[in-house]
Amino acid sequence: LFATLPFDSLYRSNLSIIFLDPDSSFNYELIVDPFIPGLDSIAHFKLNVIDKSKDARGIIIVSDMSGNSVCDTIFYFTFSFKFNLNSLDFGLLYLPKSIDSSVIFSNSSVHKLNLKPLYLLNANNGFSIIKPTSPFTIDSSQSLTCFLKFASSARGTFFDTLVCEQISPFGVDFPCKKVLLPLKAKVVAILIKVSDIDFGTIVVNSTSLDSFSINNASLDFEAKLSVFNASGIRTPAF
Repeated sequence: LFATLPFDSLYRSNLSIIFLDPDSSFNYELIVDPFIPGLDSIAHFKLNVIDKSKDARGIIIVSDMSGNSVCDTIFYFTFSFKFNLNSLDFGLLYLPKSIDSSVIFSNSSVHKLNLKPLYLLNANNGFSIIKPTSPFTIDSSQSLTCFLKFASSARGTFFDTLVCEQISPFGVDFPCKKVLLPLKAKVVAILIKVSDIDFGTIVVNSTSLDSFSINNASLDFEAKLSVFNASGIRTPAF
């Protein structure tokens, strides 16, 4: 909205023209609601960004019928950053193990990015951030590897969300962009059961053959028991 002053029509010259400076403005289009030059004292307008993936600058010039002019400059900045994954699955873990993983964060904009410390939405589901743990900066077209850890002492499927948030270049209260990365991990436990062998009564200097079984009695169907080697008979525990 532009209005000419003073409000007293005897001394006011009224609006003449509203336009964008063609030499210094780019990627903006100006739309001015119809008004009658020399008669109307108020006019409404709006600016539209033509290509929202690129920066824009609009220098608006307003003149009255007496040749007086005033200008205002409007900026539009684009910031494009993302993780290289849509989500991060830590996979299947066996108690009591932990696992480390990583994700790449990249800045594809033409501006340097100042970012807040990474944080987790829940922060109590077994996931933790190894680094970076403080505010960081990424130059244009550069990337940074973020390292994470998951550990749990309980079975189950766990979720959280990693958040990367921009530090606003325009002030504390100015809304800023953030990107989210869903996290997932599943923890299972293996329960090994081995059958006993009772060889019964054996005659001296004779041999007896028998077999035993090894079973995975885990309650988690994804838990797989793999036996890689075996050792000889040891001293009985009873």
